[in-house]
Amino acid sequence: MRIMGTSGCVFGREVTTRELVEEALPDRDPEELERKIGIATRYWVGAHQMTRAQMGAQALREALDDAGMDGRELERIIFINSAGGDTFTPATANAIIGELGLNGSCDCFDLTNACMGFMTALDLSARSIVTGMGPIGLVVVELIDPFLIPEEYRTYLVFGSAATAAVVGPTTTDGEGLLAMRLSNDASHPSSVIFRRPDQFGEPNMQVQFVAPNKEMQGIALTYILDSARQMLEACELTIDDIDWVLPHQPNGRMFDAILEGLGAPEERAVRVVDRIGSVAAAAIPYSLDQLFKTREVKPGDLILMVGVGTGVAYGTAIYRVGER
Repeated sequence: MRIMGTSGCVFGREVTTRELVEEALPDRDPEELERKIGIATRYWVGAHQMTRAQMGAQALREALDDAGMDGRELERIIFINSAGGDTFTPATANAIIGELGLNGSCDCFDLTNACMGFMTALDLSARSIVTGMGPIGLVVVELIDPFLIPEEYRTYLVFGSAATAAVVGPTTTDGEGLLAMRLSNDASHPSSVIFRRPDQFGEPNMQVQFVAPNKEMQGIALTYILDSARQMLEACELTIDDIDWVLPHQPNGRMFDAILEGLGAPEERAVRVVDRIGSVAAAAIPYSLDQLFKTREVKPGDLILMVGVGTGVAYGTAIYRVGER
């Protein structure tokens, strides 16, 4: 499986950390908190301004343009999110097909696995392509800001909204594409981030909440990320020095720094996006992947390590070799 085209989109208005601190924590120093979380800005769409289908359709249009493809060449579209689609049923992927005028041309469905959703969809797409399907459009939309409130300041200060897409298909040359991937889940830890259905829990509003202390959350997440990456490198008989680019999950700036330090990867081999777009859940890795291809000198043969973690706990790693694009 190879990556044929990518996109990364933000919508709405740019919101500064200073603005949010002054609203949620007026007694705190905005500059101090900005340094602590490593986020200067993020983008908020607002409630009822755009649908997830509209955001996803735009992201997929741009990824198709990047791949030099027409949408009717796609055989499947997977819509990925961690905060819910526009509707519980039918799948929001159907609305994306409608937005793009692709009715009757391909299969589509929704997928969710917290912040690991893109990685899960990438694994599923690779398996689908091996059995003869493809190209496939992966669309990630995280419209989180309508569910944030100042009283839940830990989520209020870090989350943003974004949409990304990737078009994947069969490899065309030997040695390129997805070399290895391993995903796993461990339910023995209490979930650190929760987005409950009101009808299930009797709560009046839907809000994104952190339900574990910051240090505990970050300690658990860091352990799974580092162990997963190291195990994958060992299984592939590689070291971090063999990897040209490292794209980890980016829940905040401090965590991004800790991941790179733990892996022994210099920052010039990574693509920091969290400082500009905030924590965007499952969109973080594909957004940084798009920025990698658009802003760095990526060469055929380069190895990319993608490693993520999400509440659940879901975690995993992929190693990808770049081909001709």
